[in-house]
Amino acid sequence: MTDNPIVPATASSTSPVYDAPFPLQGRASLTPLQRMVERDLAVVVGDVQLADRRYAQVPESLGGSVINADGYRELSPWFATGTIPTALDAQMVEDVPAYAEVRGHPLRARRMVRTHLTSATTQPASAASKDRILRCATTEGDARTPPHLLLITGGSGSGKTRFVTTPPALVPPGAAAFDTTLTSTAFATQVIDGALSRGGSVTVCYIATTFRDAMQRMIGRACTDGRYISASGMAANHEKSRATMRDIIRHYRPQRCVRLRIIRSDHLMLNPVPLDAFLDAPSPPLDELTHDAHHCIAAAADRIPADLLRRLAR
Repeated sequence: MTDNPIVPATASSTSPVYDAPFPLQGRASLTPLQRMVERDLAVVVGDVQLADRRYAQVPESLGGSVINADGYRELSPWFATGTIPTALDAQMVEDVPAYAEVRGHPLRARRMVRTHLTSATTQPASAASKDRILRCATTEGDARTPPHLLLITGGSGSGKTRFVTTPPALVPPGAAAFDTTLTSTAFATQVIDGALSRGGSVTVCYIATTFRDAMQRMIGRACTDGRYISASGMAANHEKSRATMRDIIRHYRPQRCVRLRIIRSDHLMLNPVPLDAFLDAPSPPLDELTHDAHHCIAAAADRIPADLLRRLAR
């Protein structure tokens, strides 16, 4: 924890607004322990120069060139280590009673702590990653080095991070990659137009996968690493990510400085999907995706820890 925890600029017991150089609103309905972690991470990401230096040290960021919200979670020392200070053990047990049974088992305790702190780190990490890519697009560098952005998009669990971090290197020297679900057309437009206005170029790669494969990857990761997304969250971000990519294709397809690709996650760089085929393919409705998410969770329930299972089922 920092020596001087950030004080919410706007008093709110449910969803505080933190004092940061970019919009940063806390999550509603956190426990006191979770709120403490959220405030602490807000301090770090609110100092953008400090956050940039620390983020560059996160291994998955490849020296800071690959930007994603999950990497910014790792700037929380509690989340990164998956440990709770002994003085706050009682608070953790109050939040998650099963913690009393696993705190003597480092791997199980780490997973449980990271699961519990996922919601506490979501808002600061998401806000910081968006601010970082906007700065890359709109203000960083100079006229002699116009920005080149690589947006790796797709629903959670689609294989984006593996795609961008697995050799051969996909991110060319001097480029910035944004590993994101990209669920907002307005934000995507802001980033792309910002880069183009400075003479830059943008490549947008949508990683396509079946929703059930994505669910299985997310569940497997959650059971080992702790980071999770609820059934409703998975359904929503897959629906919105696909819709955003369709909007991007329709708007930017004629632009010479915008490259658009649809890549099947099981083929990576091989056999890109034609853009028209992606546009013409039917999109599963939200209620169907939600049903499938719950089905996948139920099918794997016997190997999911009880505290995690409750969160996934939301």
